[in-house]
Amino acid sequence: MIPINYEKKAIRGKLTPTILGYIAGIIDGEGSIFIAKIKNRHSSSWQYLMKASCAMSQKKPIDMLARLFNNHWTTCQYRPGKKETYKPSYQWMVTGIQALGFLRIIYPYLWIKREQAMVGIEFQELKMKEAQEKRGKILEDSVMRKREEYYRKMKELNGVITAATTKQEDAEKRCDSLNSIEILRGESEAVLPPQN
Repeated sequence: MIPINYEKKAIRGKLTPTILGYIAGIIDGEGSIFIAKIKNRHSSSWQYLMKASCAMSQKKPIDMLARLFNNHWTTCQYRPGKKETYKPSYQWMVTGIQALGFLRIIYPYLWIKREQAMVGIEFQELKMKEAQEKRGKILEDSVMRKREEYYRKMKELNGVITAATTKQEDAEKRCDSLNSIEILRGESEAVLPPQN
């Protein structure tokens, strides 16, 4: 099984650079890129699943993600507010090889979660390669150790770079706006408007 070729949608004009930039902004601000570690029900081993998701109280962006990236491995959920004063939330998620296809196409447009996306892409590509080589065989300890390394690296990145922070001192440490603009200008000249 290969990742869905979202590039075909881009060629047909459904995923324009403007739309992909908007989607990347949603993922940078409200999304998550992570590796889940789940205990196998039928054995004592662990499973590692790469996921990309977005949850928010606004339904339209979630509907757009579902429409553009919908497939059999996509999850969309409605969650009522836990309290009467809370707004309901909507969540979209892709897993595994479908998350790989999604990250490949939005990667050039990401700023905040660019490192997480690269780790996720590397992890899933390696996992697919291992699956082909080890089909029907028990995975070696070295393979599981490598997956654990990716899991820990992603966890570390997500501990440092978050979608939002409520502490002022954390905000100042993590997002000095002038420094961020200088860094981004060096990485992505084409995206930022020219200086006067």
